[in-house]
Amino acid sequence: MPVGRFNLAHDSPRYDLVDRPLVSTRIIPSTWSDIGGGLFGALYPGRHKLTYEVYLLNGLGDGLLAGAGTRLPEGRGPDRFAEDNNGSPGVAARVAWDPPFKAEVGLSFYTGLYNRTQQEGVTIDRGRLASLIALDLDAQIGPVTLRGEGAVALIDVPEESRALHARMQAGGFLELSARLVRRRMLAFEAASLYAVVRLDYIDLDVGRRRATGERVGDESARISVGLSFRPAPVTSLRLCYDHTWTLDPLNNVTRSGAIQLGVASYF
Repeated sequence: MPVGRFNLAHDSPRYDLVDRPLVSTRIIPSTWSDIGGGLFGALYPGRHKLTYEVYLLNGLGDGLLAGAGTRLPEGRGPDRFAEDNNGSPGVAARVAWDPPFKAEVGLSFYTGLYNRTQQEGVTIDRGRLASLIALDLDAQIGPVTLRGEGAVALIDVPEESRALHARMQAGGFLELSARLVRRRMLAFEAASLYAVVRLDYIDLDVGRRRATGERVGDESARISVGLSFRPAPVTSLRLCYDHTWTLDPLNNVTRSGAIQLGVASYF
């Protein structure tokens, strides 16, 4: 699914941290596959490159109205590979611009009905849309790689569910990775050592409570730092630390940290 760059380029050896970004997994479903068909291609205006993808597909289901709140990744029910629960296809598309230097900027969106509208020929609800729009960036400037992604989700939630389920979600991340060393190390001809830092933020219920005007919680912020040793470009050994601040729906704050050791490679 061409929604956000991470869905298209999610192979672990590409990255220098163990965990995937929060916005790319908890707002944008990742990795996300579906049944459908469409078009893709590229245009070359001047020295630039424009790529495009557009698909019709079954789309997300009503599982996104989960017990813990609105959770778009939960809308990827296994039945989506067999049938569309409402008979109305969703649309996913992405356009990306590659300037002459090593960079890519992408704009993508998804929209589609998520709920079942008929049961045994009887109309049980009107069609309700779930929509996503995302902007992503990947740029390399010498030994430094800059990555980022932001997304906003809009969900048409039934009136009786609005106390629990969010109608709007938003989040993003910004990551900076820098090569510190590149030289022969032991038996490796072109080994490299990278330092990386990433800032994450997601708000899974944007807005305020109707009754009190109090801001709704359900937010998370995270800072991650790490070192990545690459004995070869396609292999990464990572040591990472992340610290996370979480607001639950009642605005109670919890903090957590984790140290992670990871290995990723192609074979």
